[in-house]
Amino acid sequence: MNTSVDYILGSLERGYSIEIELYKIAAAIDDFVNCSKFNLVPLHIIRQIIQDSSGFSPKSAARFIEKLVEVHGNAAASLIYDFKFKEQKDYVETFKNCKKLALNTRDDIFTAITNKDCFSIRYFLFDPKNANLANSDNETPIFKAVASGEIDTVKFLIKCGADVRHTSRTGSTCLHYASLNPTTEIAELLISYGCQVNKRGERYPIEYAIFDNSIEHVKLYINHRAILMPELLCLCCIYDRLEIFKLLEDLCPLTQKHEFLYLCSVNDSIDVMTYLLDNVQKYKLNVFQIQKDGKTIFGFAAEKGSDRCLAILAERYKSALLREDDIFNLAINSGNAKCVKILHENGFDVTSFSFYLAAKNGHYDIMEYFFDKFDGNYYYYDSNGYDGLLCSIYNNYVSTTKFFISHQLKISYEYLKTAIEEDKTEIVDLITDAVDVDSNHPLFLAARLNKKKMMLMLLKKGANPNVSENNECCLTYCIKHGTPKLAQLLLDYGADPCLFNKDQDLIPIVAAFNMKIDILKLILNYIDPKKLDTNIQGILFALCVKNPGTPISSMILKQFCFTPNLASGK
Repeated sequence: MNTSVDYILGSLERGYSIEIELYKIAAAIDDFVNCSKFNLVPLHIIRQIIQDSSGFSPKSAARFIEKLVEVHGNAAASLIYDFKFKEQKDYVETFKNCKKLALNTRDDIFTAITNKDCFSIRYFLFDPKNANLANSDNETPIFKAVASGEIDTVKFLIKCGADVRHTSRTGSTCLHYASLNPTTEIAELLISYGCQVNKRGERYPIEYAIFDNSIEHVKLYINHRAILMPELLCLCCIYDRLEIFKLLEDLCPLTQKHEFLYLCSVNDSIDVMTYLLDNVQKYKLNVFQIQKDGKTIFGFAAEKGSDRCLAILAERYKSALLREDDIFNLAINSGNAKCVKILHENGFDVTSFSFYLAAKNGHYDIMEYFFDKFDGNYYYYDSNGYDGLLCSIYNNYVSTTKFFISHQLKISYEYLKTAIEEDKTEIVDLITDAVDVDSNHPLFLAARLNKKKMMLMLLKKGANPNVSENNECCLTYCIKHGTPKLAQLLLDYGADPCLFNKDQDLIPIVAAFNMKIDILKLILNYIDPKKLDTNIQGILFALCVKNPGTPISSMILKQFCFTPNLASGK
């Protein structure tokens, strides 16, 4: 029988079943890895060769693995466990001989666990000390394995010496992470190996279980003598864990029961809230007790937007609800339209102040609800003289500003002026659709404030580029105050460069006399010298004579073809 390497590999590749002494391949390892067909053989055939052969030594196996990694990538490295070595130390020896498998232990062991890379995990853990390497948070590999829910990896780490009692930088153990797993299997395993149920990090493991709403974990910790504190019932109120609350209510002290209703109201924990209201006598709770900040649970529910709790309180204690003077305003400030609707339907009136509060806080949906609920004035003014629209502009609430415009409520120049001054681009865009962009000269205001974006927006909306104030056009103002970019913008949108200012000086002359060379150069590009009045040309030429050799005079002489008559002053 032909036992050449090429023949054997070719036969295996074609799927033929041939009886050969495969150990001969191992004996001729160099011929094997360098043969012409090696690159073509799939990994499952390589695995067959390895599994059927006992002729590899650690050194020959290492060369074999290196070649596999070179051809097939890192996935081939896992085949190292298919070699039939008699002793565990031979696997370690093989790893040591694989130079291409040099890895950064501290960084890569956590990556290997995250990627469920069993080969790399086993590689690292041939050295037992690696089982307790800690990262920057002082977490060891078992923390990562527990968080990933990989129980097989957790078991393997424990067998390799992982310390289940190790604490992280925050004082947590891996049991804290196990509390967030879908099942209790890992938590039970850790406890069986000595992980402490009552080890406190930022919280106790049982508190994490309540947060994750895992009643099975809670039962497990109770069975292993977890400390049952009154705070656990408070957590159930915060996260609305009714079943866990029922489990713990007869086990935990009730020293903080006065906070139960408050915690439910601020967190909208409807299930626990309903249960408590059904058992007011059992817990001896005072529904009307003044809580923190002088509010009752009614006020807190409205303030925090806890609409479900507010609804059940309104249903059961309507008369008490109506005695809460500021509760309607608290609900508006919360921005929860459902709370506002509940209170309105239970007797609270909508006023102009209600509308003002909704606008001030940017609550568009509440404004929509209010719009047809009263016939009063939509413009309530506070002590600073601000109404709802003005507050919306200052706070850059586009939606509430849009509400005023879409419902055709009064929009005056003062609102546009404020939006320009406060640089509220989107709001200026909205308001200019509702007002005359030339009324009160907002373009001039934007120029005075040196706001190019605002000017551009106004010009696009049709503002007159030749707008004047006190007989001075906007372009003249830009010249005198040295803002060439604004002047360019005005000229691009049709500003007339041949207008006179209030002193009857032509705009180019204003630029020349104010020595604004960059603006003069800009303006002259928009003027046809042939159409310029000769008297004006004479003034410009006189300016050149008065300032010989200056950039201004050079520019004017270059721009205009002066005649001898003009040069002589005739």
